[in-house]
Amino acid sequence: MFAAIVAIGLSFYLKISGYEWIAILSVISAVFVAEIFNSAIEKLADVVSPDYHPKIKVVKDLAAAAVLVAAFLAVAVGAIVFIPKLFL
Repeated sequence: MFAAIVAIGLSFYLKISGYEWIAILSVISAVFVAEIFNSAIEKLADVVSPDYHPKIKVVKDLAAAAVLVAAFLAVAVGAIVFIPKLFL
């Protein structure tokens, strides 16, 4: 959430283009959606198997990995949009 607020604030400050806004808001949304799905999968897994189960652990790890991939994509898009405006 903090990173999203910073990115949006920086977007206003740097007056990014419409397409750059679309990219920034899309990756912010993708991270939030991935996190929501991750939370839903974890809660469902806890209901299905309250005790430790190795297959449930794999499912939870994969859901968390999806959030990580979305976050890496957000960082990459942020770098592509913001680095040229900040340092070039």
